Amino acid sequence: MSDIGILAAVEEEIITAISTPAIVVGMPVLASMSPQDLIDRDSLKSPAVGVIYLGTTKTIQYAVGSRRLRATTKWRIAVSSTNLKGTASARKDVYSILEGIRNQLHYLHSAQSPRACYLFLEEQCPDTQSQGKIVAYADFTLDLILGN
Repeated sequence: MSDIGILAAVEEEIITAISTPAIVVGMPVLASMSPQDLIDRDSLKSPAVGVIYLGTTKTIQYAVGSRRLRATTKWRIAVSSTNLKGTASARKDVYSILEGIRNQLHYLHSAQSPRACYLFLEEQCPDTQSQGKIVAYADFTLDLILGN
């Protein structure tokens, strides 16, 4: 499988893992480009969850003489919610959803080689938010084997 295929499979794996009824009842969970993507889409039902591939943070050679790499990939799970009851209430909502996602995803083993587990890094809710919606996100890493 190509690197693009592996990353697409991981993205789908994350979406499936966090789409459990206990966490995201009736919420859209979709591949996204950035947290701002969730804010800008007026047609999205709120709250919404986006899965964002942030890139590769480090690589090491998989084996001596091999062209394959063991790469640490970084993923962001963003949650947006409407700010109808006020900023504090919206932040509480998004952090509650992120807590459920973190509990579901942290230490979950990937089906992709080398079957490593997702590791939680950090959670943030930027201070400056656009009017009408609040967004917060959690970052995770996952080691993958990439290359030919």
